[in-house]
Amino acid sequence: MNSNRMFIGLGTTCQTAYQLRRCNCYTSGFPLDWFITPFNSISDMIASRFSQLLDKENLLATKTYWQDNQIVLNTYYGVKIYHDFTGESIKENEYQIFYEKMKRRIQRFFFHVDNDDDIVFVVQVSAKQESTEYERLMSVLSAERKGRKYHLCICGHLLPNDELRSDISFFKFRKMPLRLAANDRWKGVDEEWDACIKRIPE
Repeated sequence: MNSNRMFIGLGTTCQTAYQLRRCNCYTSGFPLDWFITPFNSISDMIASRFSQLLDKENLLATKTYWQDNQIVLNTYYGVKIYHDFTGESIKENEYQIFYEKMKRRIQRFFFHVDNDDDIVFVVQVSAKQESTEYERLMSVLSAERKGRKYHLCICGHLLPNDELRSDISFFKFRKMPLRLAANDRWKGVDEEWDACIKRIPE
């Protein structure tokens, strides 16, 4: 694997960041690592430079929980935030910590997008998408990269087929994580991810 290559996870679930870390492809935290994100919102957020992600008026406490954390919804992008808030309301001190952390990750995202020579964007899809949504994401990434090299890797169970091109690859997962303990299924199947990462062209 090219040691100078930067991998950036784009969601749509925490599985992507977890598996990139397990595969030693995760060097820094980025904005979409630990959210549940609608696929079409990825393009919206990058194109708008995440302008509405941190606005407190867009954050809604859902009164639903994952482990000890309350799930908070960004109502503008439809993003679910799982790891940053506790209690029944959005506490000011937790919001400030979230704000500063995400601000750093957004700045880091665009620094690498603007400066790195070789980037692989990785996104795991958990719902069927229209081909136009993939094309839209490619268009947004191309505009941000301004002619610099990048590759978009899309993986998931609901893709129609495998496909490999110089600029984009689709990897269809065929194994379901049902043999894993219920609390670990969000992590995905390691061997599927190993195969996915290995087939990304240099």
